[in-house]
Amino acid sequence: MMCSGYAQSFASLNGKVEVYACCDTLQVTDYSKYNMASFNEEHKKAMRAKQFPHDLEKAFQMGARLATGN
Repeated sequence: MMCSGYAQSFASLNGKVEVYACCDTLQVTDYSKYNMASFNEEHKKAMRAKQFPHDLEKAFQMGARLATGN
Protein backbone atom coordinates (compact mmCIF):
# COMPACT_ATOMS: atom_id res chain seq x y z
CA MET A 1 0.00 0.00 0.00
CA MET A 2 1.35 3.40 -0.96
CA CYS A 3 0.50 4.94 2.43
CA SER A 4 2.52 2.40 4.42
CA GLY A 5 5.58 4.66 4.23
CA TYR A 6 3.66 7.41 5.96
CA ALA A 7 2.47 5.02 8.64
CA GLN A 8 6.03 3.89 9.32
CA SER A 9 7.20 7.51 9.63
CA PHE A 10 4.44 8.39 12.08
CA ALA A 11 5.03 5.22 14.09
CA SER A 12 8.22 6.84 15.37
CA LEU A 13 5.98 9.20 17.37
CA ASN A 14 5.18 6.26 19.69
CA GLY A 15 1.46 6.15 19.06
CA LYS A 16 -1.01 4.00 17.23
CA VAL A 17 -1.03 4.66 13.49
CA GLU A 18 -3.96 4.04 11.16
CA VAL A 19 -4.30 5.06 7.54
CA TYR A 20 -7.59 5.76 5.79
CA ALA A 21 -7.23 6.18 2.04
CA CYS A 22 -9.75 8.49 0.41
CA CYS A 23 -9.58 7.65 -3.28
CA ASP A 24 -11.14 8.89 -6.51
CA THR A 25 -11.31 12.39 -5.08
CA LEU A 26 -12.05 15.75 -6.63
CA GLN A 27 -8.62 17.33 -7.16
CA VAL A 28 -9.72 20.88 -8.07
CA THR A 29 -12.98 22.83 -8.07
CA ASP A 30 -12.77 23.89 -11.74
CA TYR A 31 -11.19 21.40 -14.12
CA SER A 32 -11.44 23.85 -17.04
CA LYS A 33 -8.60 25.90 -15.54
CA TYR A 34 -6.16 22.99 -15.74
CA ASN A 35 -4.92 20.48 -18.30
CA MET A 36 -6.45 17.43 -16.64
CA ALA A 37 -7.94 15.63 -19.63
CA SER A 38 -7.26 12.23 -18.09
CA PHE A 39 -9.84 12.95 -15.37
CA ASN A 40 -13.59 12.90 -15.92
CA GLU A 41 -14.87 15.98 -14.09
CA GLU A 42 -18.49 14.78 -13.91
CA HIS A 43 -17.40 11.42 -12.49
CA LYS A 44 -15.22 13.12 -9.89
CA LYS A 45 -18.06 15.44 -8.84
CA ALA A 46 -20.49 12.51 -8.62
CA MET A 47 -18.04 10.48 -6.53
CA ARG A 48 -17.48 13.43 -4.20
CA ALA A 49 -21.21 13.84 -3.68
CA LYS A 50 -21.72 10.10 -3.17
CA GLN A 51 -18.59 8.90 -1.36
CA PHE A 52 -16.93 11.86 0.36
CA PRO A 53 -19.51 12.19 3.17
CA HIS A 54 -18.86 8.52 4.05
CA ASP A 55 -15.08 9.02 3.92
CA LEU A 56 -15.38 12.11 6.09
CA GLU A 57 -17.42 10.23 8.69
CA LYS A 58 -14.97 7.30 8.72
CA ALA A 59 -12.04 9.69 9.16
CA PHE A 60 -13.86 11.46 12.00
CA GLN A 61 -14.54 8.13 13.71
CA MET A 62 -10.90 7.17 13.31
CA GLY A 63 -9.75 10.46 14.82
CA ALA A 64 -12.11 10.07 17.76
CA ARG A 65 -10.90 6.51 18.32
CA LEU A 66 -7.24 7.53 18.15
CA ALA A 67 -7.80 10.53 20.43
CA THR A 68 -9.32 8.33 23.13
CA GLY A 69 -6.70 5.61 22.76
CA ASN A 70 -9.18 2.90 21.76
